Amino acid sequence: MPMPCTKKSLHPMQIITTPNDIQSWAIAARNQNQRIGFVPTMGYLHEGHCSLLKTARQHCDQLVLSIFVNPTQFGPNEDFDRYPKNWEGDLDRAKTCGVDIVFHPDAEGMYPTSDKPNPIEDRVHTWINALHTNGSHDLLHQLCGQFRPGHFQGVATVVAKLFDMVQPHTAYFGEKDYQQLQVIHRMVDDLHVPVEIKGCPIVREADGLAMSSRNTYLSITDRKRALCLYQAIQTAQRLITNGCTNPLRITQAAMECVQSATDRIDYVTLCDAKTLTPLHTWQAPSVLAIAAWIGTTRLIDNVIFP
Repeated sequence: MPMPCTKKSLHPMQIITTPNDIQSWAIAARNQNQRIGFVPTMGYLHEGHCSLLKTARQHCDQLVLSIFVNPTQFGPNEDFDRYPKNWEGDLDRAKTCGVDIVFHPDAEGMYPTSDKPNPIEDRVHTWINALHTNGSHDLLHQLCGQFRPGHFQGVATVVAKLFDMVQPHTAYFGEKDYQQLQVIHRMVDDLHVPVEIKGCPIVREADGLAMSSRNTYLSITDRKRALCLYQAIQTAQRLITNGCTNPLRITQAAMECVQSATDRIDYVTLCDAKTLTPLHTWQAPSVLAIAAWIGTTRLIDNVIFP
């Protein structure tokens, strides 16, 4: 179980399930000059999520955790129907981390319509899809955007909705989903959304595997194979520490580590930390980003070189 945070909630934790109710709560909290911190999740909480909650708890008067498995960010052949869930465990972790409000809406509440057609994508009349820039600086078509069409449109749309409902002053996101973090930064900047975005460091298991809800899909054997992503990151770090500034050499060395144990590689890319475009000459800040498959499980990881 996670260690308790040092700053506690002043009230018993509440569960709110409708957009109207969370918005009413947020308006009342803001009218009382309460600072709202927000951690949006899809549940199945682990220590990575808890680190976000503990960080947020130290800087806010009211801490909101959302748990919503967003259907619009999953592709037709992805794992929406089997995404792991642990409601009681999530509530236990939320209490330990000092959460004030758990916002737990359903799909009908998040994507309402009078006639409720299927599939659920048909319910969404307004998409956040204004994240394109010209040429090679298009965040949506770098890294995961090449392999998960529509994913970041779904992410940006649901986060915009959540921000409007929860009305946080600050929202906290993990750096493991680095491209997601950059997309949200861009959305907030482009749309002048009055929410401060805080990225928080990756939390790893003792052996270096980045914590992820999808790690639960891995068998014992596949769990060992998955360590190749962290080994690739360590290899890149050693090269750079030793003075290597050749992006091709760094990427190739990392690729060799990943190839040794995975079933498929989507990308191993050293890229600009803001635009996510691949680097041909060294510059900082940069990010080595990896996405690869272990069996039927897609894992991502990264390391930032400031």
